[in-house]
Amino acid sequence: MRKNGARPRGTHLIGITFSRYVLTGGPIAAMSADEPTRCLTMTLDGTLFRSAGTAPASS
Repeated sequence: MRKNGARPRGTHLIGITFSRYVLTGGPIAAMSADEPTRCLTMTLDGTLFRSAGTAPASS
């Protein structure tokens, strides 16, 4: 059995997309286009590389 974190990361992205574009309300929908990208970059960087809470390497 192969273990990876693809499901939790995929679920996270689907949840953000659903909240922003389907529900179209709340704080995620009210964010500018760049804000969710910054938040998701930090979250995914943390789950992929175990560096939660740090700025992405590209910034």
